[in-house]
Amino acid sequence: METYGYKPKRLLPTEIEKQSTECLTYRVETVAIENSMLKNELNVTNREIKELLDRLHRTEDGEAGEPVESCEPVVESSGTTVESPGTGVDSTDTIVDNSAEELGKTNTKLEHTEINYRKASVDKESLLLQLEQLKSQLNNITTNDITRYKEQKREFETEIAVLRERNKDLEELVKLLKEKSREKDNEYSKMDNDLRHAHSTINVLQGDLGRSNGECKRLEREWESYKHRVKSMLAAKDKEIKALQQGVNFTEDTKILMEQIEHLKEEREVLSEAVNRVRGECGDMKQYMETL
Repeated sequence: METYGYKPKRLLPTEIEKQSTECLTYRVETVAIENSMLKNELNVTNREIKELLDRLHRTEDGEAGEPVESCEPVVESSGTTVESPGTGVDSTDTIVDNSAEELGKTNTKLEHTEINYRKASVDKESLLLQLEQLKSQLNNITTNDITRYKEQKREFETEIAVLRERNKDLEELVKLLKEKSREKDNEYSKMDNDLRHAHSTINVLQGDLGRSNGECKRLEREWESYKHRVKSMLAAKDKEIKALQQGVNFTEDTKILMEQIEHLKEEREVLSEAVNRVRGECGDMKQYMETL
């Protein structure tokens, strides 16, 4: 795949290690929060145990400090019997049993809390060990690698600058080509207009040429008919002249006829020149049409 001088960005080892370090730091912080929560829970449990022990000690101290009284009933003057105060021992035993039960539950809860705390401590130690390993790996990166990465960065920056310059050159070239394209379009439109004008001129000239050809043919036909008519008239007049010359009788009519003959000869010459001129104009018109 052609990349036109562009190379895809590659992650540096420092960036990868930075991401791993950030992930481990987040995990360490999470474990630290869990550890603090477990510590708080442990402190609460210890406080509850302390309170239960204090209550137990107070109960035991209160039981030991009471005087021993007789369990026999005392008869009053009214004849009724009253129980001895020694019957409160049962309630004290009940309190002690409840305290022992609560103490057992608290000890069980404390054991579970200590187990969770030890697990969190082990996880924290493993994460700290991984963090130390990553730190040692970061410290193991040599100065040569850093220099090489800096050189690669400078090379990439140089390539980017070169590509930007090339992009600018290509943009200038595109602008120049667009200008040339617009100029050529204008020239083509102008040539198209000239061509349409030439076609219209050719059509007009062809119409003029057709009319000129028709006029030439008409003049040629008239000229031919006129020649035949003049020839016949000249032949008749020649016959008359010969007859007159033979008879040597020149009358006034004969002189008029001879003048008419001379006049007809002059007209014939004029018509011949006109026909030749029209033919020349037709030839010039045909050459001009061929040139167009």
